[in-house]
Amino acid sequence: MPDPGKDESTKRYLGASVTSQSPSRVQSYTSVRRPTLDSHSDTDGRFMLGALSNAVAENIIAGPHGALQPARSFITPERWSLASVHTVLMKITDEEEEPIDFETAIKETGHGRFQYKLWILCGFVYACCSLSTTTLSLVLPAAQNDFQLSSVDKGVLNTAPLWGMVVGGYFWGHFADSRGRRFVLLWALSIDCVASFLSSLCQHYEPFYVLRIFNGFGIIGATSIVFAYLGEFLDQVHRDRYLARLELLWTVGIIALPVIGLAILPFKIEFGERGVFVYDSWRIFVFTCGIPSMIAAICVSRMPESPRFLLLQGKLDKTREVLTKIFVSNTGRPKEEYSVKVLSESAEADHYYFQTVKNASCCKRIKNLIWGILRQHADLFRGRSCYNILITCYVDFGLISVYYTMMLWVPEMLHRQKHYLDAHPDTNPSLCTTATITTTEDQASSEIKLETFLHTIITCLACMPTTLMLLCLIELVSKKALLVGIMLSAAVPAACLVHVYSVFQAVTMLSLLKSLTNLAEAILFCAIVQIFPINTR
Repeated sequence: MPDPGKDESTKRYLGASVTSQSPSRVQSYTSVRRPTLDSHSDTDGRFMLGALSNAVAENIIAGPHGALQPARSFITPERWSLASVHTVLMKITDEEEEPIDFETAIKETGHGRFQYKLWILCGFVYACCSLSTTTLSLVLPAAQNDFQLSSVDKGVLNTAPLWGMVVGGYFWGHFADSRGRRFVLLWALSIDCVASFLSSLCQHYEPFYVLRIFNGFGIIGATSIVFAYLGEFLDQVHRDRYLARLELLWTVGIIALPVIGLAILPFKIEFGERGVFVYDSWRIFVFTCGIPSMIAAICVSRMPESPRFLLLQGKLDKTREVLTKIFVSNTGRPKEEYSVKVLSESAEADHYYFQTVKNASCCKRIKNLIWGILRQHADLFRGRSCYNILITCYVDFGLISVYYTMMLWVPEMLHRQKHYLDAHPDTNPSLCTTATITTTEDQASSEIKLETFLHTIITCLACMPTTLMLLCLIELVSKKALLVGIMLSAAVPAACLVHVYSVFQAVTMLSLLKSLTNLAEAILFCAIVQIFPINTR
């Protein structure tokens, strides 16, 4: 049944009756809003007037005796508000909008506050990774009495997070491609912080070893995905610069480790009873090193998913929603002003391996996941991709084997050398000599000397100048040339370590080796983001 109120409203809009309109009257509709358009350029004004003319023409119908009259539901332009004009124009331009590729769309969001905030967050995540990865380097000397650790036990304990990394790298890589980059960061950081908290409670070697495996399992997910997550929010102009800057925060993380250790480990803090349950300073140190990962996980939960990943999944509306939020954050303008209305599909979308099937059963989803993994492996180990992955894995194996050996063993080696020199002041042994002849019995105390903390901080600070150098070189020199030159340079201090006979010489060579391998690892991560397509990254 017709609504009388609505009919009355319609009559008022149409002048109480539907009046016939002459062609000149129709033409005058397009001139009603000319004063409103004066602020625009001539081109913009002509476009908007043309759009209004089309809108009017589409709503004019032929009346009796050839007269023209508006459709019953049409409100004449004299009565249009500015909002109505904007709505009509938006509707028309939406229908005629050409799809925009992602690189153009990300440039249209601008560059500013969102990118700075994202870089700080990703840098904090990366600092958490370095902090968590190297925690054991200061735990080994402090926990040797509680766990009765021999040199072999310490070496085995150092492998715990590395075993987790080996398994986790494969596991998180597939989840990053199927569930998203943000999903991996969130869960990887959460697993790391929970494993850190639980391992601080362990009273025996075996459960502590198992939980440190979970630490490595979690932290490798964040370490490997944070570069891709940051890079997929950036255009090609800013990508290398921002990825190189991440290394600054890794250096901050490894500097923070001895600083936190210096603030906690020297103090004789102890709760509980020996032989039952004890919570002492080194356990508090382990707990403290897990707190940053918890904070990072909370911060990541408030960030959007990577727009490139959403586009790869074919979620165009969600991709545009994320880009609009970036635009608003960078410019402070309303989201309606974002110029990109329609996104073109990703070129890699046809090769996406983990297509989402709505209302699929659990078995169906697992089957699709396994099939996607098999297809991904088939493409990954074929042609140029196979060559790239073999080269990067070989290079990364060489870098990591050196880098983590230095990261995990430097405090212990310096700790042993200091104890040996205190016990034998008239000798001048090499670093390798003290590492081989010093046993657990020779180290009567597990107290870490102040000099050990200071020397560890120095080796970490040595990474800062090379990281700053990377920021200048990354856009001037090719990544391949940088990688080759730095790895050749790192071989020099590595060879010299066999022939050092003083603490000063040892610290100097260790600082050079640590800074150069740290730099090479950062360049390799930047190259991986560039040489691998998004669906296998």
